[in-house]
Amino acid sequence: MSTPSERLEAEIWLDSTHPDLPPELREKFFVGVDEYYTRCPTADRSPDVLATLKADNQAFALILRDVLPEGAPLATALDAAPEDHTS
Repeated sequence: MSTPSERLEAEIWLDSTHPDLPPELREKFFVGVDEYYTRCPTADRSPDVLATLKADNQAFALILRDVLPEGAPLATALDAAPEDHTS
């Protein structure tokens, strides 16, 4: 089960990538998010917040890919994310 802050992160991600996703698919997405956070609790991961957010971003895209009907377009936050210039 995801925490309220994890759920909020997933809601923001979904609203920014697929704001028109039908309610039944949104609910399936959030079920997948809950399963993801059960398998990979935030508290058990690296203290590097940016790395955690990037991992979540990739996981959300994979969860959404599983939820969308085959052939549906999959725009992700990765497509619109600015390049990392910190290296």
